[in-house]
Amino acid sequence: MPTQKEAEAAYDAEIAPALLKVVERCKELGIHMVAHVEWWPGETGITQHVPDGASVQLRMTQLAAHSHGNFDRLGMNMLRNFDCKASMILHRFASSN
Repeated sequence: MPTQKEAEAAYDAEIAPALLKVVERCKELGIHMVAHVEWWPGETGITQHVPDGASVQLRMTQLAAHSHGNFDRLGMNMLRNFDCKASMILHRFASSN
């Protein structure tokens, strides 16, 4: 097993550039994606192509990746980005506008 420093260096040198090529090809093809890579527990990188019009499922995946395991942050991001009035859990926090 590599050390944390070695794993991060491999991610930076090999994985991130490869994912960048993948996301560029996805853009050419009109494919949306989120890649959330953890090279060490709690240490992550995100490569994404989530344009306007992407599905709710992919946008939720994007929000989860950017919340870094923090459920409160995920909930707040959900409230900011979606109409949560129909949610059994989040409706009480959703804006009444």
